[in-house]
Amino acid sequence: MGHYKGSDLTITELLSALHAKVIDLSERKEHLQQYVSLQKHRSFILNEAKKCVDLRYVFHLYHIVRFFGDLQYCHSQLEQYIEKIGDISRLFKRCFNAASDINQLPVELLTRVFVGIQVHRSSKFPRPFAIKKRQDDFSGVKEAISWVPLATHVCNYWREVALSTPSLWNDIYFNVKQAGFDKPRYYPPLSLLLRSCSAPLHIAAHVRINYTDHGSEPTKLYEALRTISQRTETFQLHWDGTLQAGIMDALRHPFPQLTSLTLCSEMGGSALPEEIFGRELPQLRRLSLWFYNCWPHHKFPNLTHIALNDQHIRPSINGFLDLLESTPRLEFLYLCEAGPKIDRTAILPQRAVSLPSLQIAQFATKVSAEPDSLSILECLTMRQLTRCLVRSGYRPPISPDVFETIFTHINPEGIIELCVYQYQRYFHVLEVDASRISIQTTPRTLVTLPAPTLTSSWNIKHLHLVSDVEIPRVDWKSFPNLLSITCYDSLDGIKALVTSLSLDGCPLLETIYLRGGEQLRRVDKHGDGELVQGVLNRFPECTVIQRNPRNSYRVALDPGPLLPEAFQTEASITLPQLDYP
Repeated sequence: MGHYKGSDLTITELLSALHAKVIDLSERKEHLQQYVSLQKHRSFILNEAKKCVDLRYVFHLYHIVRFFGDLQYCHSQLEQYIEKIGDISRLFKRCFNAASDINQLPVELLTRVFVGIQVHRSSKFPRPFAIKKRQDDFSGVKEAISWVPLATHVCNYWREVALSTPSLWNDIYFNVKQAGFDKPRYYPPLSLLLRSCSAPLHIAAHVRINYTDHGSEPTKLYEALRTISQRTETFQLHWDGTLQAGIMDALRHPFPQLTSLTLCSEMGGSALPEEIFGRELPQLRRLSLWFYNCWPHHKFPNLTHIALNDQHIRPSINGFLDLLESTPRLEFLYLCEAGPKIDRTAILPQRAVSLPSLQIAQFATKVSAEPDSLSILECLTMRQLTRCLVRSGYRPPISPDVFETIFTHINPEGIIELCVYQYQRYFHVLEVDASRISIQTTPRTLVTLPAPTLTSSWNIKHLHLVSDVEIPRVDWKSFPNLLSITCYDSLDGIKALVTSLSLDGCPLLETIYLRGGEQLRRVDKHGDGELVQGVLNRFPECTVIQRNPRNSYRVALDPGPLLPEAFQTEASITLPQLDYP
């Protein structure tokens, strides 16, 4: 039998002592001063008795009140015993719960479960929480700490494990907001950092301050950054507006363990101060800057990832090549309205920067038909890229020149798959990796590919057509080796697709798959509806389309998801997206 906390008695001995005390109080009739009506105090006695662990005490309590005239004295005597009995009851429950299966999980396994439900942890660079441009409430940060009640409100064992494991509290997203003339509000409280003890930290902070007077500055955040600077490994700061003097002073402290840095803020048209981060970041691997002028003349020889966004004053070609030359380990390069502006007619410098580890390059623009920094690839010496993405903000399709530039660094011979996405949006996307091309265009744009520069013909074998309007039209001359076509979302236009294949187009074609999701959308055109209904009637068998005695293909209903499995998202546009690895 266990011991009661704070006592040398066992639980059995303590219950016996309490029982004896109650009997002793009931027998002290010489202290009787007045009689208490049973009916008047019955409700009180029963309510107090319910707190006991054994109904036998109900009768003893009743005798105490009946023979004790001074109720106030009686309450003071009984209250301490009722409280102890309640403590004993809770101790019994804890002992009982400790034996249940849910409390027998090993600490290591339980910790992994808690990490798994922390939705804000992400390997993306930069993580999505810190780069949201519009956020009027704390919804993002509330989602980031939604795991806390799930882990700490189940039982005492889970709570103790969660609160005593520093690694569960080392990845925190803070939101600092000021409304009117009020002081800044911190959510969650900065005191949460104390639970991480000495564990390496991954911090993201979104700060929205409306006024620039001294009283509105988030001084507690500044103090916290100074305190944790020696153990911060990942730091993301999204500051709405121009950085204030207080945060700039806090960032002058050395961050010797920092491996990933994201700064998203208006720099006021000026460069970052030379003294930032103690003039050096020896461990920095990943750097992302938004809305900035230029970076101080620091050297980051260990950088593997660079993401630059909306650079106010663009560098010269040679100046940018100097930056790349100082990062020989670079694996990932992303430029959005950043880097040098290179016109197609510009004469490139006679130099080549060696980046043997570069695998992924992404270029984006919001205001032109083609990213103006794409030609920087012609100044680089590297192995074959594994992925290249170009995103433009104008309606005209991406030009053949862009294809030519990309396929100088990616071998098209291994590309066997083409995914085409057509939605009502004002941008075009081209993404190429070692085996697949993904193109996003506007509806009713003809699907075609320019002649490749390194081979006589394309080797595309699988074509995916995704549209919420109608199945895109295709120039079949670009796909002589095509084996399958899969149509997603809308099935309008299927009759025209079949008709366009009737004249020996794609002679190797084997199957057209129709994937409309769990519930097929209504097909408006008569010819389309008749063909789709015929396929439904023959399901699970296929409908055979005979072009000539030696050349036929099948049309089959595919009951799979509405969109390609690898690209499932909640957004109306599924892919390609500008995701960081």
